Amino acid sequence: MAKPFRNDGKPRINDGLKVLLDNLDKIKELASLNLSIAKICACLGISLRAYYYHLDEHPEIQQAVEDGRALGVKRVAESLIKTAQKGNVTAQIFYLKNADPENWNKESTTVNTNVNIQSVEDLSDSDLDKAIKALEKKESEEK
Repeated sequence: MAKPFRNDGKPRINDGLKVLLDNLDKIKELASLNLSIAKICACLGISLRAYYYHLDEHPEIQQAVEDGRALGVKRVAESLIKTAQKGNVTAQIFYLKNADPENWNKESTTVNTNVNIQSVEDLSDSDLDKAIKALEKKESEEK
């Protein structure tokens, strides 16, 4: 009769399936903490090899991991929104930049509008026209 455990005390691969199927809720919870598959397996006391060996035949295992990852994101998103609503400016900015990047990820640029009057006086009319057109072009691009 085969021993139920390997020499290192971990269950054999076929016993790993039982551990996986008996702990789908635990897998989901561990995945919600964004633990790697290797860390989840370590917490369950099974090998990574056993995990991947059974994965194709038992999609509920992968589903538990995916559900857990989604749960973790949901929890953090809810916490972020609560923090933002309580007035945390950093959380508000983070939320807005990610929720509406078209309107909130624009970088503002500061243009130095100080002009050296003496240098403007030295410009020819054509050079002055070029400088004005360049400034107008910059201004229209920023809008």
